[in-house]
Amino acid sequence: MRGRGKLPLRAIPRPNPEIERTATGHGPVVSYKLSPEELERMTYNGLTKQALLEAVAAGETLSSIEKAYGLKYNAIYNLVKKWELKGITPERARELLVGTQASASDDPEKEPAAEPADVQALKADNQRMAERIADLEWHLEIAACNLARYESEKRVKSASSIFDKLDPVIELLSDLAQLKTPALQSVIEERQRQNAKWGEQNHPLAAWVSILGEEYGELCEAVNETIFNNGPEAREKGGHANIRAEAVQVAAVAVQIVEMLDRAKEPQF
Repeated sequence: MRGRGKLPLRAIPRPNPEIERTATGHGPVVSYKLSPEELERMTYNGLTKQALLEAVAAGETLSSIEKAYGLKYNAIYNLVKKWELKGITPERARELLVGTQASASDDPEKEPAAEPADVQALKADNQRMAERIADLEWHLEIAACNLARYESEKRVKSASSIFDKLDPVIELLSDLAQLKTPALQSVIEERQRQNAKWGEQNHPLAAWVSILGEEYGELCEAVNETIFNNGPEAREKGGHANIRAEAVQVAAVAVQIVEMLDRAKEPQF
């Protein structure tokens, strides 16, 4: 009897000798070498010399091309130097493109017609001038980028310095806001009402003491009529609201005395 879970011998697959013989060894190794154009296209996010010339001929700047292809900052200037295109202008780029197309279509055995010496010298001078102008524009563009970065950092430092100077002012305003309590606000409003009704008052100190004493007496009356029961009519002069109102008037009159003393170096007696 066979053991449980075991397959019979005839159910085990056996390898085919013919297939095994053909499966030995390995296949041929295929190698591929990238061309310089393909290597540049992979290295510089697809930007080639031909693409650069076409973009410059279309009026694009080196910075805009660099951004369009996602290159690192100033990387395109290294490519321009590598491809011997330093000082490239749209006119020069179009000439190079036309020359490339012509060299691909013209008969290689046909020699171009020689230009007069003065024409060649004039073209050479124009080319040197164009390269010089493009070189200056290149340096100006780099200087503009550096200046923009410097101005940005300068604005950040300036803003930080301004905020540092504003810190004491903000702290003072915060302290003033804490001092402006409802009680002080009531005293200020009472002083404004007094000025609107009586104007600026400069009494002798004896008169001020009488006025202050009158207000203090009314405060004492409000307190007494709150504590003691002197009848319904007298009771109306007491209570929390009346006590607070009389206390505010006492404080406002005291502030008036201080203001008068500040205005007059020598008070009147």
